[in-house]
Amino acid sequence: MIGASRTRAAVTAAFNTLAPATRVSARRAAVAALATVLAGTGALPAATASAAGGQRALTGYQVVTVPMSPVQNGQPIYATCPAGKVVLSGGVQLAQGGFLRHSVPTPDGRAWEVTAFDPSQGGTSVSVTAVCAARPSGYQIVAGEPAQDVPNSARRQALCTNGTVPLGVGADSAGEASLVALSALYVDQLGSVYRVNAALNQSGSGHNSLRPFAVCAAQPAGYTVVNGPAKTGIPSYSQMVTDCPLGRSAVSAGLSIPGSYSFLSQFTVDGPGSVKTTAQNPYPGDHNYSATASVVCTS
Repeated sequence: MIGASRTRAAVTAAFNTLAPATRVSARRAAVAALATVLAGTGALPAATASAAGGQRALTGYQVVTVPMSPVQNGQPIYATCPAGKVVLSGGVQLAQGGFLRHSVPTPDGRAWEVTAFDPSQGGTSVSVTAVCAARPSGYQIVAGEPAQDVPNSARRQALCTNGTVPLGVGADSAGEASLVALSALYVDQLGSVYRVNAALNQSGSGHNSLRPFAVCAAQPAGYTVVNGPAKTGIPSYSQMVTDCPLGRSAVSAGLSIPGSYSFLSQFTVDGPGSVKTTAQNPYPGDHNYSATASVVCTS
């Protein structure tokens, strides 16, 4: 045990000597590696029914919010769950002019990490939320396949394994163009399969990459995905509210944006049973956007 403690201390010390950008890359590589190892070895439990044969309700539900804070471009900001709880999903609200590059769970499942930027200046302001609960049965973080040179608005998916369902959705994007940012994060259903979806848009040429992440667990009681109506002509930064059925709690917010000109600006759980979502269209001439908002709900 003493040797293990010394090893952890040495690793932590070495990690802290890395440049901030390198630390972020290392954390994201760890998320993908951890998800792959745990899923492959069966170290995480498969989804199971309760002893009574029914679905389990989530316990210890809590929303942790980090208030709007100024950050440098690319500087990670975290919303961390209390001890004994894991993160089910994350959300973000950006200041006007900000763009979302990364929105992912941390490798240990304890927090949600966000990085954002404003290409017109050296930083922006960000608020981050984490939806937390006691660790549910079958809890795991699944990394989708990394995709290269993704066309604008093209969806990339990640699927939960071992009979689990997605509670939260994240993504990691990068690119050479001056503006590369996330344009969609949401859960949908194809037949009997629930999927997480991510997309990016970019302005200008250059290579890019996109990798979706799913936070999965055994299907909890009352699990449902509610889609709001498809809307068009929405002014930039105008909020949409999507509600869960009466008596159910919102676990994660989603926003699906078609087209090449709009970007995510806000998707947050707002109170026990509803979510708020917004987007922006920064291009001259038409600052409106189209979108379909959604919410994952449980009892």
